[in-house]
Amino acid sequence: GNDLHMPGAIYEDQQVAPWFLTAAASGAFCYPNNIGLSVLHAFGYGCAVVTGDDVAAQNPEIEAHRDGENGLLFRRGDPDDLAAKLTSLFRDADLRQRLSVEARKTAAEVFTLDNMVDGFVAAIRRVTQDG
Repeated sequence: GNDLHMPGAIYEDQQVAPWFLTAAASGAFCYPNNIGLSVLHAFGYGCAVVTGDDVAAQNPEIEAHRDGENGLLFRRGDPDDLAAKLTSLFRDADLRQRLSVEARKTAAEVFTLDNMVDGFVAAIRRVTQDG
């Protein structure tokens, strides 16, 4: 069966990697609110990400999350909906695998370091040209 693990703060890649790999294989990475770069980190390990649907309460990296494609959103303030989304991933290996594949593709093909640097450079050029 699936177990819920809440390991606390872990920052070193060598320590966090086993948690992400386990989550990708059998469950999901859940970050209920104010998700930031963790969404991309989880995607890099192929983890489906479950987070809240209040986009205004999230950091800009939420743009990478696509509900039903590389993760799931739950209704803000609704623990029953959160439980239902997590349960669906625990019980449906096909859904979990599909979301996992898309999560990895999001990190590897869309939100790459090169693409992010290109975006920053384009933004800086635009600001300096308009200013």
